[in-house]
Amino acid sequence: MNLICDESYPLLTAEEIRNLDRVAIEERGVPGVVLMENAGRGCAEVVLDLLEELDGNRVAVFCGPGNNGGDGFVIARHLRNRGVAVDVFLLTHAENLTGDAKVNFEILAAGEEGLPLELLDEDDLIRHDARLLDASVLVDAIFGTGLKRELSGLFYQVIERINDLDKTVVAVDIPSGLCSDTGRPLGWAIQAAATVTFGCLKRGQLVQPGASFCGDLYLADIGMPAELVEDLESDVRLLGLTEVVELLPERREDSHKGTFGHCLVVAGRPGFTGAAALTGVGALRSGAALATLAAPEAPLAAAMAHAPELMGHVLDIGGDGAITDASLEDLCARSREMKALALGPGLGDSDATRKLVLGLLERCEAPIVLDADAINVLAGRPELLQRAAGPVVLTPHPGEMARLCGKSKEEVQADRIELARNFARARGVYLVLKGSRTVCANPDGRAWVVPTGNQGLATAGSGDVLTGIIAGLAAQGVGPGEAGRLGAFLHGLAGDLAAAEHSAPAMTATDVLDYLSDAFALFEGGGEE
Repeated sequence: MNLICDESYPLLTAEEIRNLDRVAIEERGVPGVVLMENAGRGCAEVVLDLLEELDGNRVAVFCGPGNNGGDGFVIARHLRNRGVAVDVFLLTHAENLTGDAKVNFEILAAGEEGLPLELLDEDDLIRHDARLLDASVLVDAIFGTGLKRELSGLFYQVIERINDLDKTVVAVDIPSGLCSDTGRPLGWAIQAAATVTFGCLKRGQLVQPGASFCGDLYLADIGMPAELVEDLESDVRLLGLTEVVELLPERREDSHKGTFGHCLVVAGRPGFTGAAALTGVGALRSGAALATLAAPEAPLAAAMAHAPELMGHVLDIGGDGAITDASLEDLCARSREMKALALGPGLGDSDATRKLVLGLLERCEAPIVLDADAINVLAGRPELLQRAAGPVVLTPHPGEMARLCGKSKEEVQADRIELARNFARARGVYLVLKGSRTVCANPDGRAWVVPTGNQGLATAGSGDVLTGIIAGLAAQGVGPGEAGRLGAFLHGLAGDLAAAEHSAPAMTATDVLDYLSDAFALFEGGGEE
């Protein structure tokens, strides 16, 4: 599926999925066997399309002991009915099957002598290797969303062998071995070319590393009552186009410069003036009427040479090169005239920087966007955020987030959604956790996964542009949380447009700025083409 969807999709946990299934079966009267039949048929259609592309006609289906295995039996039956040669491998004794999975096993076994083939130990796996080598597509119906333990034994060996074969793999609901809630492999996981999921999207399918294990994602209609999904009040959603359009600031014909706000950018030091310029231009390109760059005289002049549209404000420095107390007082006074502040890119790590950041944080009542060195000032001391006088938006990459909350980068990436939600709630801030599938979290615990963006955004200055975009949107009166997720979406979309033209490896931060106007243009007229 194209993850840039019209509506914001709920992203569910395994527990929420189980509850949704329970309500459909027990309260709405949809038999579980019907849901399984529809799920298997939907997967079979995807497999058939792939076989046509590959010009193949043999499939190996791996079925586990639960309902995911039951889906696999249905898939095998539909494929055989369409003339496909199918081998079915059961990773448990047949007598261990129960419920709907057992029903579909018996239907399959009754219609074809010798199916399924049991894989009960490593010798069985080796014995049937020739069948696997002959298959064009492998179907992973081993484990679904309920898996919580680390893989071991035969299951680990089978998944390892499937991955080693370098075949086209279709995962049923979620790649086996992947944690449905976090996207973290539980020891190891199937590397799928495509994943066919059911009913709703799962959190672990949308964030890394889970997104990379899923491959192309298909959402199959399995007959779940539509109102059950529509009425879900999930705190975590995939950001959709309808919400993006609603968040865009209005541009009335009778507007003037005073309508669209003035943004103050405090950034830049010698050698890092590009960061300041990119942030300031990002604010202007997002629609802010005015952007003033505050920096010491030499870096200010260098930055403004890159961007003549910026206004400048000279900060006094002492003989040691540090920003003086007088400059801090001056900035606090100027901030009262501003609709938003952007603080941090290229400021450096010094006592003067720390004093400046904390002083503005405690005294500036306008929305303030913190990035880079401004975030590093708070490393290990996130409680200082609760002294902020106004709304705060933080835009850390995983390394900065790790330093901020005293964790390792690996811990940050292990469960990006929950970490972002918990931090935003605990510190009363709006968090934009950058990275592949940026996560935006609000103090009330709600979070959005941003579907735009690509690896080309992992380039110097890209984050500075995002900081400017968010601050520029806030200067126009967009709320801090809304500015965070709208800015992340537009930033990612501009990156996608740039990558389509120049390729992701060749992208620069300036390309993102250049394509930001194209990203906005896609929404002119309320998003109608």
